[in-house]
Amino acid sequence: FLCISCVNAHTEPAMNETFYALIHADEAGHYGLSFPDAPGVIAAGTSVEDAIAAGRKALRSNFNALEDEGHIKPARQP
Repeated sequence: FLCISCVNAHTEPAMNETFYALIHADEAGHYGLSFPDAPGVIAAGTSVEDAIAAGRKALRSNFNALEDEGHIKPARQP
């Protein structure tokens, strides 16, 4: 566990939301992200920047799929 960061779920200004991400690192220098407010959404990368970019894509994909299926996307907790 390295730190807590924020990742924007959407790039469109009108739909901009921020979710907290837990950033994990292993001894080999790989990074993973998990989102406490979006269970099951995870991402990984070979750098923190790659992991954050993958996390943005993972959140967008998850939220789009939830919307397409008529489900409500998770809300960020304060």
